Amino acid sequence: MNRIKSLLFRRGDMNGIDLFFPDRMKGIKSLLFQLVPTRYRARKYNRQLRREIEKHPDGALIVWERENSCQLYYMFHGMAGGLGIQPLTVLRESGLIHSNLVLLKDYYRFFYHAGLNREITDVDAIIARLRRCREELRHVHQTFCCGPSSGGYAAILFGHYLQVDVVYAFAPVTLIDLTDLKKYGGRTEVSRITEQHRDLARLLAQQSRRAPASTSR
Repeated sequence: MNRIKSLLFRRGDMNGIDLFFPDRMKGIKSLLFQLVPTRYRARKYNRQLRREIEKHPDGALIVWERENSCQLYYMFHGMAGGLGIQPLTVLRESGLIHSNLVLLKDYYRFFYHAGLNREITDVDAIIARLRRCREELRHVHQTFCCGPSSGGYAAILFGHYLQVDVVYAFAPVTLIDLTDLKKYGGRTEVSRITEQHRDLARLLAQQSRRAPASTSR
């Protein structure tokens, strides 16, 4: 059983995506998935991520400055640890690698509601840090938020509060299932997620109701 466990929880060093099975084991992949409950795999992965962020707290937010670019992209990783595919591939093939970037990773696998590390501990703290990033990059004139899945959720949420120019959310989660999050996420304090943050439709509806008043001024 220990050998099976070691195979299930291998991770790639370069892309941060789970590599549950080496090539030689692909033939019995479906069988192993049936034997090991998803909840157990999630717990193992969550513990590993917590160890990583405790050891390298700066790894949750990385700023790449490009002086010859006036655009800033906030890139939010999803729960799988990437941007849908290998992050550097996304940045290189899209050309975003030549723009100013703030790369964020949700090590707590809690839709960013548990913060980024022991210093940035909630959504408000993330917003404050991202605003500071923008202020420090004085040559930036356009801001964007991007992300897939739970990263798409974060792109919408933080794009709303940061008032970015454009949000690119790929297959975003817009309604958080608190029961599933408590089972598979890295934290269990689901009560800290407000109703409008659980359902982004409510958050954006509030914005649309305020829009006529702001337009008329």
